[in-house]
Amino acid sequence: MKKIVGIIVAVLVVVIGISGVRYYNSTYRATEAYAVVPQTIPAKTQTKDSNGKAVAGDSSYQYQLSFVKVNGQRQTMSFSVSGSDPTPLQPGSYIKAKISQKRVVSGPNTVSQADVPAKVLAKLK
Repeated sequence: MKKIVGIIVAVLVVVIGISGVRYYNSTYRATEAYAVVPQTIPAKTQTKDSNGKAVAGDSSYQYQLSFVKVNGQRQTMSFSVSGSDPTPLQPGSYIKAKISQKRVVSGPNTVSQADVPAKVLAKLK
């Protein structure tokens, strides 16, 4: 009986561990990617929290960006610039960010066209 309980516990630990690693990899494991900011600035909207309630004093610009990863893959992600007085991204500028399968992990930061790898730049144009 003790062996069966021990085996069940060991299997559960392995399954939970594998699930945790998969979640981490899809959510936080980031890849460098580049995008061009759309020419039209999105409308400034009231920032909302995860429950859909308005955040007092905050507003946002919501972007839909088409990133190209260093390996050439395309990935479309939404990103918002928010704060008490947010500054929209410069239309037509190149940005660099670290993105995972689910979110923008770091950035985006404006970069010059010369800083974008040639392989990526060809796919962005």
